[in-house]
Amino acid sequence: MLVGLAAGLIIILLLAIGMFWGRALIIAAALLAGLIGLAVFRYPVIGTALIGFTQLSNIAEFVPGSTSALFGAMLLIVVARKLFSHDTRITYTSFYLAIIAFAVWFQASALWSDSLLFYDWKLMYRVLLAIAVLHELVASEEDLLGFMIGAAAGMIFTAVSAVKTAYEFYVSGVADQVASAVTNIESSRFYGHWMDPNIMSITLVFFLGAVIALWRSQLPFRIRGFMMLAAVGSIVAIMISLSRGGLIGAAIVVVLMLGIERRRWQLLLVFGTFIALLVLVAPFDLFGRVAALVTGDASTSERSNLILSGIKLFQESPIWGLGMGVYDHRVTYILPQLQYGVFAHNTFIDVAVNGGLIGLVLFFLCWWLVMRKLSWRDWNVDRRDTLQLLNAGFRASLVSAAFCLNTLSGTSFVPFWTLFTLIAMLGLLRQRRDGELVTTSGQVAGRI
Repeated sequence: MLVGLAAGLIIILLLAIGMFWGRALIIAAALLAGLIGLAVFRYPVIGTALIGFTQLSNIAEFVPGSTSALFGAMLLIVVARKLFSHDTRITYTSFYLAIIAFAVWFQASALWSDSLLFYDWKLMYRVLLAIAVLHELVASEEDLLGFMIGAAAGMIFTAVSAVKTAYEFYVSGVADQVASAVTNIESSRFYGHWMDPNIMSITLVFFLGAVIALWRSQLPFRIRGFMMLAAVGSIVAIMISLSRGGLIGAAIVVVLMLGIERRRWQLLLVFGTFIALLVLVAPFDLFGRVAALVTGDASTSERSNLILSGIKLFQESPIWGLGMGVYDHRVTYILPQLQYGVFAHNTFIDVAVNGGLIGLVLFFLCWWLVMRKLSWRDWNVDRRDTLQLLNAGFRASLVSAAFCLNTLSGTSFVPFWTLFTLIAMLGLLRQRRDGELVTTSGQVAGRI
């Protein structure tokens, strides 16, 4: 009763301020942020859920800088919690140390770069910040599940936004107006409030495996239903975006997730029927878009030229690299018809040219350390074991990511490194749990 009375008085106070003072919205936002901060301080899982939602919904498109601000706020809350509880421990994994080494080397490559026009600090102030925060926040199975619930909400938000733009395009009459001026209106791409359809689709792919895994779990029905909506919505959004990288990446995830499914043929029939209906009903040239990878089009040819140009640039300094951002600066020397500042559209080429073999070795070290955290032989999954299910989901996404990173420059792409961090923490949680199970066994306790 007292809480309700206090909330009512706060609302009345804010309304009064709004009538007589123009800064009411700022005060309301600050008050809301303070309440959320207190909630996260008490229940850290709320922070992991907010991070998941923020990344998958791309809410930063409406509030620029909100993702970095959220990670910064979470870091302050983590530090405050440690000071309050007199906890001086720092959670780290072998992957954490490897990404620090990679980031330091890649950023330091500016020392021998012949141009700093495309140099940025995102690896330091965004990627390492995100990794540090997630290492502290993800301390239990519930925290991982909280992140995925937030991510699923973000995926649904993104899917609704993408479908909404497609619906408005065809229903409002815009499609009819431009049909006479466009040779193939079926090639129109829809990606809601995101800036780029490929970024949207690949971000969804990175966490698609985990939501499918939780959908097929034995968690409460409301969670499984929520994950199903996220999985189906994400596949729809990827399809109407016509992102070839996203489409192939999603196909890889679905195929690998069918590998752990006891009723794989029934589930494949459901997916196939759903996709077939969407292709037949929706006016999208989905197959033509994918077939262009083989037959060739302007985009495919340009990306091929970017890769070949990257190989030529790599040969100039194969050991040390040319320096961070040099690819964007120098590629137009080889391909003068391109707009100045075109990036590689391939993470591995980007790392090889800018960071050399040393940077490439450190980058692959991160991959190797993350891959070790997953079980690659475990295909008979216990539906009651959330960590085992997430292992299967992240495993599928990691394989898909190996392909997707050939289609974008993701060196400082936070969702990609978030996936790596969650896999590292998953491995740590499984080791802790297995260690506890062994130590509680009288037969083998002496070995620990």
